[in-house]
Amino acid sequence: MKSDSSKRDDRNEIVGVFLGLALLGALFVTESCSWLEMSSGKKGPETTSTGGEKAMEFTAKNLDARDVKLSDFKGKVVLVNFWAVWCGPCQEEIPELVELYNAYRDKGFVIVGVSDPSDLNEIKSFVNEHKMNYPVVIDNGNISDEYNVTGFPTSFLIDRDGRIVKKYPGYSRGLRKNLEVLIQKLI
Repeated sequence: MKSDSSKRDDRNEIVGVFLGLALLGALFVTESCSWLEMSSGKKGPETTSTGGEKAMEFTAKNLDARDVKLSDFKGKVVLVNFWAVWCGPCQEEIPELVELYNAYRDKGFVIVGVSDPSDLNEIKSFVNEHKMNYPVVIDNGNISDEYNVTGFPTSFLIDRDGRIVKKYPGYSRGLRKNLEVLIQKLI
């Protein structure tokens, strides 16, 4: 019969093996996702801070089923924000975006919210609850693919010439201040 100390050592060894396997699994998934992204042939917009590639045109239905095109906002500074009703970080980010829109919309700035396709009533309820007063369209599945969006929220700041200035993957507190610095330079 094994002593308590020997049993503890065995448990620690088993836990160590499981942790090692979990780490290897996480590494495999991460590398597989990177490999899949590279092998898919899809190229999303590059992240730059001085002006990058041309933003890809898109057309999508707004909440009233009317077509909205990115080119409808030509000559304006545009923040294209990809979000979803089920996304917790999106719920944190949106109040900052509403404040940003209110502060700069009369100066040539617009936000276009691109919602993950969900139930239309659920999206409308979310938009009303979060007081989203900027244009919102529903992704037809192609927009997020064309922009190579791999998670929510993801935003692209586009200058007046239609070039992507910066990509913001995910949400971090203080996003408004970071965006404001660039917007003030661009408007």
